[in-house]
Parts: sequence; structure tokens; C-alpha cells
Amino acid sequence: MNPAEKAQAIQSITEGNSVFRSFDNRDEGVHGTFMLFDDYVPGKIFVNHGRDLVLDNVNYDVYRDKLVVWRDGVEVLVNTAAVKGFSLEGAGGELEFIKVVSGDKEGFFQSILVTDKLALYKKYSKKLIKPDYKDPYSSGRTYSEFISEEKFVLQVKDQPMVGIKNKKDLYQVFPRQKKELAEVLRNKKTDFKNTADVRALFHYLDGILP
Repeated sequence: MNPAEKAQAIQSITEGNSVFRSFDNRDEGVHGTFMLFDDYVPGKIFVNHGRDLVLDNVNYDVYRDKLVVWRDGVEVLVNTAAVKGFSLEGAGGELEFIKVVSGDKEGFFQSILVTDKLALYKKYSKKLIKPDYKDPYSSGRTYSEFISEEKFVLQVKDQPMVGIKNKKDLYQVFPRQKKELAEVLRNKKTDFKNTADVRALFHYLDGILP
């Protein structure tokens, strides 16, 4: 104990209170994973030149937007300069990702629907949340945690990419098709968090675009 802690302890004893030290050791480390899947899965890596690679143990580092393989007992980051995409076998089926370049930025996006008129992607991200307690007595989360986030991203022809969260975003991008879209949304009860619903909506939209 430092002098201040010793004085505090002596005072606590004389006053009949419990003795404590003013430090906090409750941090439990990090919960969750920065990867897309908890375990490595079978996958394919599509390269710009040469034969595509079929591997047994692949995963996607969502936090850093990197592709990782398990080889000879070691995690290895893939040099993605020559990679144009990859696919992973998840519990719900195969997920295909392609490298998308927008301006001076690039990243991997799940391909949902790509046509001559539009491209619909899903972007995965991970956010690291720190412990939320502030002193030894406050309640709250005593660990850091990776939180998963997903969003749909749309690119129409050569236009900049835009996020699509709800019908308001949709109407802003396609004001001329608002009437038809409103009717479809009302009849189909489209859930903008459901991939199948959103894909079906944009498949219909692709058919009515000039």
C-alpha cells in the first residue's frame, strides 16, 4: 500500500469499517470474436490471375477487413492485392464476397444481387466496446466485447455507394419509382433486416428500372 492507502486502512479499522484497496481488477478480457465465424470453414479464394484456391480452413477477419487461412497450425493473413473475392461455407449456405473499389477505398462486401443496372451488397463490420464501469463500485459490463453490425449497400451504375436502411433511403435513391415501390413494400411487408426480403425487393426494382 502507498501512504494514502495505509492511512485509509488505519482509519477504516478504527471506525469499524471494512478494509479495502482502491483498485479495480474486474476486467474479464474480450468476449466475442473479430472473425465472421467462430470457427474456420471450407472456402474458396478467387484470384485475379491463375487458378482459384479451394481450402478447408478459411475465415474473414471482419474487424480488419482481412482474409485469414489456417495453415500448418498457424493463422495466416492472405495478401489480398491479387484477390478479387472469396466464398465461405456457413451454416446457412455459401456466402460470396467480392472486392469493391470506391474512390480510393476498397473492401470486401457480400454479394447479394448484381445486375447490369445495380449492385446490392451487405457490409459486415465489428466494433470493439470497452468495459463501461468507471469506478470500483459501479455496475455494468466488466469486459470488452466485439459487437457485430451489418448494413445493405447499393451502387447504381457508376453512382457512389449508398446505405439502405429503410424505405426512406430507398425513395431518395429512386424517387421516380416511389409509387411502385410503396405498393410492393405494403403488399410484401418487406423487412429491411432480412436478406431474402431485400434481395427480392431489388430484384423487382431491377425489372422496372429503365
